[in-house]
This record gives sequence, C-alpha cells and structure tokens, in this order.
Amino acid sequence: MRLDPRVIAIAKQFEPSLPTANFTDENRRAWVMQVIEQVVFQFPAGGWGAKRADPGRPLSKDAIALRAEGHLFAFDLVNGSTMRVNDSVEGEQIDSQVFVPVQGKDHLGLQPIAPIAPGNGEHPSPNTGASPAPVADPRVFEAVQGIQNTLAEMSARLDRLEQASAGMRTDLAALTAALQQVAAAVSAPRNMTIHGGVLGNVSGTLAPPQV
Repeated sequence: MRLDPRVIAIAKQFEPSLPTANFTDENRRAWVMQVIEQVVFQFPAGGWGAKRADPGRPLSKDAIALRAEGHLFAFDLVNGSTMRVNDSVEGEQIDSQVFVPVQGKDHLGLQPIAPIAPGNGEHPSPNTGASPAPVADPRVFEAVQGIQNTLAEMSARLDRLEQASAGMRTDLAALTAALQQVAAAVSAPRNMTIHGGVLGNVSGTLAPPQV
C-alpha cells in the first residue's frame, strides 16, 4: 500500500523546518509529530496516528501510522540519507506493533476536511471515507495554473496555425484557377488579323491577300 500523495504534500509543507542541522532522533520525532497532528486535524476520521515498535519503545522518529482494512501500516515520511520528505512511500504492514492515537492540531491554518462518500471521483484514503485535499499544498495550485497557461498558449498557437492553413488553401485555390485559365487560353485556336490579312491556321501559314 502506498501512502496517499496528498498526505506527502502536507509533509512537504513542513520540510523547511526539518532539523537537518541537528538531525537527532528527538528532533526528528518532534518534527514527525507535527506532521501527524496536521494530518489528523485535516482528516479526523482517517485512521492516522503514530506508532511504537512495542509498548516500552519510544514513538517512531520517521513514520506516520494508519489503521485500515483491519491492519496497521507505517509509512516513513523522511529519508534518513537525504534528510528530505520522501516523494513516494510504500507502506509496511506492522500488525505486531502499537498504534498510538494522536490529537489533531492545525499548524498550517487550514480547515479540517469533512468525510466524503466514495464513488464521486475521489480516491479516499483506505478505510477512512476521507480524501486528503489538494488545498493542503499551494504548489498544487501553481502546477495547475502552469498547466492551464500552457494549454492556453497551445490553443492560441493552434488557432494561428489554422488561420495560416486557411490562408494557404485560399491562395492555392486562386493559383489553381489562374493556371486553369492560362491552360485554356493556350489550348484554344488562335486567330489574328494582320494588315487586312488573316493568320489562317495554327501552324502560322498566311492566307493569300484579298484583291
């Protein structure tokens, strides 16, 4: 099971505050807890929380937990080598470990997302009935705006190409008509009057002068 990318988008909003200069377990644990609190705040019925390896162990310093489909899953939010939020996370089933409920808290000034019914085109989080919202990451809007601008530019270019093509077709039709007229004139019999004499045939033989 992969972590919903919109939950990753929430985590990425906290990325500037990652304690990279002092990347201790406690600092990482405090950072991850902020992300979990935000996710729980936005999706209170989502089944999100923290986890422990066993009752006597501290909370995970990297993972957000999810109870879904009768199982417990963990998703590592941070790459320990790069010290950045993971762009894609494959969940690990950890049924033998301990789920720790977390009280939601809004760190970003957002609004909680009401549960929605499946079947309306959304992809809800497993067993939650709630979908993480695109509003969680303003960069989503910037990306959408960029796509819209690109589409508008492409549409304008297509319009210009279509207009140019129509002009070329008009010019080609006019040229074709002119060529047809020239061909018709060349193939028609030619009669000319020269000083009262008549150019008789196409070969250019002059008829005897009239007396």
